[in-house]
Amino acid sequence: MNEISADGRKGEILRPKGFNAPTARPSDPASPSARGQLAEMLRPDEAEALYHEGMAAYQHRHWREALERFTRLQELQPARPGLDALIEEVRWFLQLEAAAPPGRELAPRSPGPGLTLAGFQKLLLSHRGLLAALAILVVAATLLVTFRARLPLNWLPWRIDADQEIDQLYNEGQGRLAVGDYEGARAMFQKMLAISPGNEAAETGISLAQRQQRLADAYAAAGAAIAEEDWDRAGIELANVLAVDRDYADAEARAEFVKQQQRLKGLYEDGARLLGLGQWPEAITRFQTVRRLDPGYRTEAVRAFLLAAYSNAAESLLARRGDDIEAVTQVVGYYERALDVDPQNQLAMDAYRLSRWYLDGLQAIADNDRARARDAFVALEVEAPNYANGAARRRLYELALAEGQDALAAGNNALALEWFDRALGFGVADAGAALRGRQLALAVTATPTPTPPPTHTPSPSPAPSPWAIVAAGAVSAYAGPDDAYPTVGQLAQGSEVTITGRRPDGLWLKVCCVDGREGWVAASQLEVSGSLALAPEIIPPTATALPTVAPASPEPTATPELFACISGYVLNSAGAVGFEDWLVTVQEPTGARYNLRTNADGFYRFDDLAVGANILSVAVADGWRAISPQRVTVEVAAAEYCVEVDFWMRPGPPPTPVR
Repeated sequence: MNEISADGRKGEILRPKGFNAPTARPSDPASPSARGQLAEMLRPDEAEALYHEGMAAYQHRHWREALERFTRLQELQPARPGLDALIEEVRWFLQLEAAAPPGRELAPRSPGPGLTLAGFQKLLLSHRGLLAALAILVVAATLLVTFRARLPLNWLPWRIDADQEIDQLYNEGQGRLAVGDYEGARAMFQKMLAISPGNEAAETGISLAQRQQRLADAYAAAGAAIAEEDWDRAGIELANVLAVDRDYADAEARAEFVKQQQRLKGLYEDGARLLGLGQWPEAITRFQTVRRLDPGYRTEAVRAFLLAAYSNAAESLLARRGDDIEAVTQVVGYYERALDVDPQNQLAMDAYRLSRWYLDGLQAIADNDRARARDAFVALEVEAPNYANGAARRRLYELALAEGQDALAAGNNALALEWFDRALGFGVADAGAALRGRQLALAVTATPTPTPPPTHTPSPSPAPSPWAIVAAGAVSAYAGPDDAYPTVGQLAQGSEVTITGRRPDGLWLKVCCVDGREGWVAASQLEVSGSLALAPEIIPPTATALPTVAPASPEPTATPELFACISGYVLNSAGAVGFEDWLVTVQEPTGARYNLRTNADGFYRFDDLAVGANILSVAVADGWRAISPQRVTVEVAAAEYCVEVDFWMRPGPPPTPVR
């Protein structure tokens, strides 16, 4: 009979062996009870039927009927234990019955109180057959008591009630197993053992109840651990369940869930640890794996950790490799993934926009598109002046410096001067190249035109002197055009110098200045710009005839003219084209205000200003928006050149204020 077991699975219900019948009884799935099984077995088994019919006749002293049943039984089962003795006993009773006088009972009678000895002896002689029968009965009773344990129990009438109780206890135990009452089931099976010691069904039932109780306890402990998110303890308890029964309830599915939670917890904790150590890419990998395995796992915390990791990774990479296009591309990618995590995060949106501008500027420089590069870096400088430690400002300085050098090489000294002034206006720490370029442009511009010859043929303006940059490493400068001469100083890599002379073969160039004085440097160590033909040839004496050259005294310099002024341009960020006739206003520290309009190139200049904080502003025309500050405070002091302030514009209405 199949029933549902306590763990939700179908299995065979344990069955008692029956009522200790001499032969094994078949199991009938339809039998509702042990008594029903007994009825089923007695009907088809002729031998058992003969045995019980014979015993019933024996108990009622129907000796002939009993003998007839036992004899037929002996034909069917010749080796049946105890049957020969039973047949012999019935035959003795038949002989006694035949020998007894009519009307006499076989059972002996005790002598009455008035019976004499002679009469008693006579009575004994007259009932010798009866006495023999009584002796046989005594022997039979003794044998019955002696061999009772060896005889089948279910033939005894008094065993019927015990068998019924065992059957009831067994059914009750099975019922309690089915509903999960394992203690109650064990109690029922123990009662069975008390009635029928060694009963195999009872012992099996106790073992099953104990097993199911252990499984249920471990399963419940696992559930409690899962509720507390104690995944290690839950894993141990479920392993104990599966070690006994791999099909128990949903233990296997729960074990897989617990393993997943253990992995997620490990990844989460490892990611937090790596984040604390500053190992941003490794932390990103851990938290991204958590999101992939289970998007719902600690959603808010994982999102916050990922945003922090992406932001720190981008800033660290930008600080280390901010001039590398490939690295900046990776920075942009970090911010893109941060927006994938939280599309509404304003900080991530701003960081992404700034990194895109910076990357666009670097790519424009690589493409030699200076106008596009300036547009990107101006926008970046306006919104985030200190982005990447002032990277945009440095790039704008380099772009202006390059324009000035190109203009100087082309002989356009006025334009070169403007670009050098603009480069100096960015206020970078190392602006020596722009300063030297400006001085060179001023010097060339101030060189008087040679007196024309008598033919009055006009002489062209002199072209600018060639200049050079130290190509690689620090190089030594010598007092003459050979390394046999004493050194006068060193030039660092990237230093810019003006070429003031050359050896006739062009292998050595005279430059200015090295620690304030001229010196000779091998041409192979310089990158020359401009035409060397413009540098005069110098034929020095032989090196062997030269004495050691003492350091020359610096030439006296003229006192520079000082100005207190502000100048600059109002420019279109697309191509750096100047705006004509735009109104620029300055307010001195005294409160006095002055207005002027830009010239055709967009240039303006305020001279003779009061020293101190002057407020400078520009009126933005309709259809344009300022991408540089529209109103600035400028500290003015007496100096060799004006303070440069440019205003940059872009088409479009002014931005809507953020509320």
